Parts: sequence; structure tokens; C-alpha cells
Amino acid sequence: MLLHFRLSQDSRLPNKIWYLPPLINSSTPEPSCTAEIPRLVASRTWSSIDATNGDTTTTTGPSADTDENWNPEFSPEQRKRPWQSSSSASASSSPSESASATRGRGKGKARGRGNGRGRGSQSVPAVSPSTSQERWHNVEDDDTALQLFQLFFAMSVLQIIVQHTNAYGAKNQQEGGKPWNNILVEDLKSYLALIVYMGLVNVSAFTDYWRRSQIYSVPLPAEIMSCRKFITITNALYLSNPQDDEENEKDACRTFFYFHPNQNISIDERMVASKARSGLKQYMKNKSTKWGYKLFVLTDSLCDYTCEFFVYEGKSMPSPNGLSYESVMALVDEMMLGTGYKLYIDNFYTSPKLFRDRLFKKIWACGTISQRSMLWFREDELLFVEWKDTREVLMCSTFHKAYEGNTVQRRVKDNDGQWFMGGVDLSDALIGFYNVLHKTQKWYQTFFYHFVDIAVVNAFILHQHLARAIKEKPLTQKAFRETLVLELAGLESRKAAPQASNCRLCHQKTPVMCATCEVPLCFLPKRDCFNDWHKQSGKY
Repeated sequence: MLLHFRLSQDSRLPNKIWYLPPLINSSTPEPSCTAEIPRLVASRTWSSIDATNGDTTTTTGPSADTDENWNPEFSPEQRKRPWQSSSSASASSSPSESASATRGRGKGKARGRGNGRGRGSQSVPAVSPSTSQERWHNVEDDDTALQLFQLFFAMSVLQIIVQHTNAYGAKNQQEGGKPWNNILVEDLKSYLALIVYMGLVNVSAFTDYWRRSQIYSVPLPAEIMSCRKFITITNALYLSNPQDDEENEKDACRTFFYFHPNQNISIDERMVASKARSGLKQYMKNKSTKWGYKLFVLTDSLCDYTCEFFVYEGKSMPSPNGLSYESVMALVDEMMLGTGYKLYIDNFYTSPKLFRDRLFKKIWACGTISQRSMLWFREDELLFVEWKDTREVLMCSTFHKAYEGNTVQRRVKDNDGQWFMGGVDLSDALIGFYNVLHKTQKWYQTFFYHFVDIAVVNAFILHQHLARAIKEKPLTQKAFRETLVLELAGLESRKAAPQASNCRLCHQKTPVMCATCEVPLCFLPKRDCFNDWHKQSGKY
């Protein structure tokens, strides 16, 4: 079973160059920062699934920049994110098919336009060089909640899940299980709509959503899917073919890198609650969720976007330099993210070797340390800091300054670690508000539901940035999820009936208003104030 779920792809398109303050040690070379401002980027890798044999082919979109593009004196070309027109869809699975399927316009209100996309002096062709039928997604095009969600759950991912779910259901039927009817991608989208909806409306059991009673009168689930079909898909939901696991581990499960993090990033553990009997289950006494699966997560400290994570598999994981060191090195890949970031970690990860190795790759670090290890950090480019808050906090940094003298101090307003270390906790809070996770006996389904949560929250964060870029008010997370549910299920949003106003002629309540005159008027067989008022006013 594939455990490494990556939410990023190498895409190095610098938009703004930042120069950070030099280290206190003048002998240390100053790394130039190429961390970008948050924006959508263009480079993507398409994975198309051959429906006949399940083979995966990969084609790369606009080529990645060369190393010289990272030179601060070099002005990189500006690019836009490509998308497919509906006319480019074909019967076979291809890059154009995946894109056209995900770019369909939904009925929701989650719209936005890119932040800093393609406004450079160089012209951008109307057709991507990677495929002749691909058109650029420009500023005038909208981004619905479904389109943003499908950046992380692409059509190819849904096709793979449908393929393995059908295979698993057929296998159970052959072994004497319940009859199985193959599902389609649209059925899986409806299933996803329901589990997102269940995060908004909580009941004690699945069947309560379909109960016809005064207490449980919830009509939407029955409109989307029957209760029997939902439970059947839940029991047969399968994510991968065991024969393909070895090959999947080589390629990992990558989606696309559509959001470049801010300069401040943080790493911490996240617990996914579960009481299932599994060797992957861990116990962490310092977390609010004591029992469950442990994930190592890299987040943007400012907006809580989940950039990268992997599942801790236990002591069997290879870690020649220790788990803390290997975790940071695996999550912070300078070939994928770029350089110039400020990484904030806690004392579990902080070590001299890690900080020096990260600094060598031009990624700065700041982290807390235990008191017994503070003597390690009084040398080279490593700065020891004692922060006095409610208690003494010992920290190490490769980018902060200190006062000259025998005593190392930090000013109150410069306590960056206090502000930027909680990125993972805030991301957990966003997920926890409308958590889709529910009890299941299958450990891999627990991860699947958590992946859906991450995809929804990341899509919501993208929506916020896109809306603010064009000075529109973004949706709340609740409204965004409501819109996503309707778009996944293929249902139109039902607008509330207009509020009744007093008729201008008879002064009784009426929901009708003349669109031209903007006057409320009755329009009934026995009370036709609409025509009477227009005749009296000389409008006819």
C-alpha cells in the first residue's frame, strides 16, 4: 500500500527575489532567497492512464527552468497555468482528457483569478508547447471549488480508485460476498460529495442521513446516492493494486505543485485518529489525539497550506542519521521548493548537522533545543539564543542576529519562532472544523479520508488567495465546502426565494419586483398591481 502522498511537483519559476539579513558571523556566505510570493505556477506533470492495461504514461508540460534562472540578476519569463478546453477531449486517456475533465465550469461561487500569473514583459503563446490543443488559463477565467479540488484529486486519480474498487468488489463477489455492480467516476465523485457533506452535517450513523423521520429529515444525501450504494462503495473502496505497490513506491503518488509557499515554513507531527489494529498506529502523549497514525507534515506558516507530508511507518523505516534528520531532509527538498526559506522546527528535529546541511543548501533554520544540548551550538554559523517568556526557551538559529557582547539576547518583537512554528497546528485546526474522517476498520480508508480533508483545505486556501488577488471577498470554509458538495454531485445551487416586500400600489406583501423600475408589485390574477401601477405611471 502506498503511504507517501506528495502534494507538490518541481516547479521553479521565481517571481520576486528577496535578500535576507546576513548572519552575525561574517565568514558565512549569505544565501540569496528565491522563495516566491504565494502564487499559482505553470509547470505540471500529466499522468494518463491507459484504460486497457492500466499503464501510466507521463508527459511534462512547460519545461522547468534551468539553474541559471535562480540567479538574482536573471529575469525569468512569466508563465501561466495551462488548462484544457472541452473540445480537446478524446476517447482515450491523455493529458488533454485529464485537463478537460477537471476544467468544467461548476455552478458554485468559488471563483478566483491567479495572483501574479503571466504579467511579464515577454509574450505567452496561446498554446502550450507541451500539447498542440492546450490553451492557457488566463486571468479572465474563473476557478470553481471543484476545479481547485481537482488539482489534488485529478481525474487520473479518480480513475485509478474506480479501477481498483471495481476489481476489489468483483473479487469479493467471487469469494461469496455480496453482488457487485461496477461504479463509474461520476459515482465516485458523488461519493466524495457525500463524505464532504458528512463533515458539515454530523449524525451518529450513516443510515441516519437517509432516514425519513421528523428528527432526521435530510433530503440531500438521497438526491445524490442511495444508502445501499453508499455503504457498498464504502465496503469495497480500494486505493491500489497490491501487485503495483512496489512500482508505486518508486514513483510515489504525486499531484501538482500549484502553490508556492511563503518564505516561512514549519515542520511538525500530525496525528490522524484511529483505533484500528494496525502496526502503523502510534501513541503520542503530548498530542490531543493520543492514538492514531503519525504524519510528518511541512506547512506554510502564514496560510497553513499543506505542502508535503509522509506517513511514519514505525521503526522499520531506514534512518541512518536519525528519524528527525531524515524527516526534515525528506520534506524540505530544495530541488522542488527552491532555496531561501526560513524553516521553523521544535527540539525533536533540531541538531547541528541538520542546521549546517540545510544552510549549505541555502535554507535557513530556527528551532528550540533542550538545555542539556546548548553547548553544541556555540560555534561556527550556529547562534544560541535564550528567549525569556513565561519560562526560559533555548533556541538555535542560522539567520537571526544577536547583540555584540558576552550575553546573547533576543528582543521581544523578534521572537519569530513563536509566530511561525504553529503552521501544522493551524492546518490541523482548519481540517478539524469539518473533518470528513469517520470510523472504519480498514486502515487505508482512514488515510483516504484524511487525504480528502487535505485536498479540500488546500483548495480552500488557493481560493482565498485567488479571490484576494482580484479584490473579491473569499468564501468561508463552510460555504466553500457547501459549494464543492453541489459541484461534485452535479447539483445546481438552489437560490433562496426573494424576500417579500410591500407592494407599491396596495401595500401588501409580494415577492415580485419589476426589474426595470425596481419597484415591488403584486402580480396575481385577482390583484394585478403590476400592470395597474405601470398604466397609472404612464409606463405603458
